[in-house]
Amino acid sequence: MRNDTTLKLLLAQPERLLRELLDEAVAVKQFLPTDLKAGSLHVDLLIELMDGRIVHIELQGYPEAGFGYRMLNYRLRIRQRYNQVPLQYALWVGKGRPRIASGIQERGHRYQYPVIDLKHVDTRLFLDSASLKDNLFGLLGKLADSRAEVVRLLRKIAGLDSKARREALETLVVISGMRGLETTLAEEIQQMPIVYDLSKSIIVKRLVKELAAVEADKRVARTIEGKLAEMREILRQEGREAGREQGREETARRLLTLQLQQRYTKVPVKFARKIASADLATMETWALRLMSAREIDEVFA
Repeated sequence: MRNDTTLKLLLAQPERLLRELLDEAVAVKQFLPTDLKAGSLHVDLLIELMDGRIVHIELQGYPEAGFGYRMLNYRLRIRQRYNQVPLQYALWVGKGRPRIASGIQERGHRYQYPVIDLKHVDTRLFLDSASLKDNLFGLLGKLADSRAEVVRLLRKIAGLDSKARREALETLVVISGMRGLETTLAEEIQQMPIVYDLSKSIIVKRLVKELAAVEADKRVARTIEGKLAEMREILRQEGREAGREQGREETARRLLTLQLQQRYTKVPVKFARKIASADLATMETWALRLMSAREIDEVFA
């Protein structure tokens, strides 16, 4: 994964991260080969400390059902090669809460390792470092003011030469995507055109395009919210005037169908049938889903 590669490059000097993980100051002797000679089996980071200990760090940003068994496989392979059980850590670098196992617990078998969510780790040492690589990695940690940190990094990147500026900015785009700061970054880039000529970077152009799409989605959502309020008002009036549940349902069917046609042009027959037989509560649920759905299937999921 590109994200893994980016993080490995940023951790060329991992002492600060190791201090946070081990809760002690350590010195790195060397990076060990990550290829464990078992097909395509590669660990993310394998580090030998000056005191002889071996630390294995796995970077994970997406859910994986068999993650615990993969970590166990790594442990056994490392033990076999170096005749030593490694200290293992799984770092969650994805959005939201960690969605990976912290080990394996089965009948007669227990194996564990720490899963650490970088969003809750104090990375101030990285953010305050003179190294831009440290600063970029620090953006994945606990931030008092994420926008201020993004602005500070952009200003630092602006002072680099053209090639270094391009590479650093594209790395910042990747890190921001992992941290959920894409919109913040795109907004600040547009306020600081000196950072980099956007026309030369495909990845940055894509970021700005995605921001425009987000803004368009917000406008659509506001329109739908207004229509929903209008629909509720009509339903209240229908209820008072007709006093019949059937009248309210028919009004809801008509308005929901109109909204679907406005958003998706055509309502497939299978969904039209669902609307025709749905009760009022179900149609209100569909109307709420319509606010954020990109595809019509998501409305009726």
